[in-house]
Amino acid sequence: TNAMQANPLVFSNQCNWGAAWGWLRVINSVNINWTANMVVSRGFLRVGPYTYDDSIDTFAYSTSTHNKGLPTTSDICEANGRQVMYQSYAQLQPGDALVYCDLDKNGVSSNHVIMVKRVWGITYNSDGTIKNGNVDFIDQYSVYRTATANDGGSYKTESRDAYFRFDVLFNHPTTGNSYVPVTFREFLNPSDPRYSPVEEATAFISSLKAVDNAKNKVLNQPEALAAAKITDAFITPEKLAAGSITTNYTLSDVFVTVTDEAGNVYYKNVYRTSHDDIGRVTPYSINLSKVIDTEALAPFANSSCYKINITCQVSHGEVLTAYSGSLIAAN
Repeated sequence: TNAMQANPLVFSNQCNWGAAWGWLRVINSVNINWTANMVVSRGFLRVGPYTYDDSIDTFAYSTSTHNKGLPTTSDICEANGRQVMYQSYAQLQPGDALVYCDLDKNGVSSNHVIMVKRVWGITYNSDGTIKNGNVDFIDQYSVYRTATANDGGSYKTESRDAYFRFDVLFNHPTTGNSYVPVTFREFLNPSDPRYSPVEEATAFISSLKAVDNAKNKVLNQPEALAAAKITDAFITPEKLAAGSITTNYTLSDVFVTVTDEAGNVYYKNVYRTSHDDIGRVTPYSINLSKVIDTEALAPFANSSCYKINITCQVSHGEVLTAYSGSLIAAN
């Protein structure tokens, strides 16, 4: 459809976004914007005992970044060794990620992310080290894949049925790519000091913020409205349009409606986040000038019979109310 052509990242026809729209239903501790950026310094967490320099802000995604000392995921796997990486793969849990970001012999970047379903069939050597294992995964891939013995995995009918052996994750026999395991703070055991609980979703409009001078802190709406005792506030359309709707989860849609006391809808406008809003950054804030038509709202001002409602839908499906109140005309 035209919508899909205009907004490919929202519709998840990239590996990153195919997985991200699943993760973003429950996490907001990281900004999922590109496979190469799924590193510790950006809030992502390693799974298992493998290590790399925590200060790097991205995996190497080009010859120039590699020449500057940034590692590819193959570099990381090679530096840690097969057994350490196997131990890390063995600790993966459902919902975790496996990421590779490598360069081919011509220096062309290749990267991919897959979501883990389960780890199974781990075998051990006589000395107790891991011999091999398997990871079932879900991913979004650009072409249909069929099973081959050299792939070390099985693609039965769709990629959601796929698995890789540990040895293939460590070094794919066909492509040479190497995966590193990644997780999120929300997925950890609460006893882990790195754990971050799943937050309750909230939304507010930046132009309606207020400052509590006594406590020297910025209040978000509805705190600001309650503090100012303007729960049924009279706000101009221009003031609303000058602000941004902001949430602590990824935005997908913003809705503006005008209703009467009986709930009859007299005006409705919907703004769906576009490629321009997302780019390589998950949108937590949208400028309301994109969705509020001040001239269209003007006829509903200066009347307590009408109420403007500004709501948004976030990544886990919940619709949040950022503002609901009456309007006055601009001075």
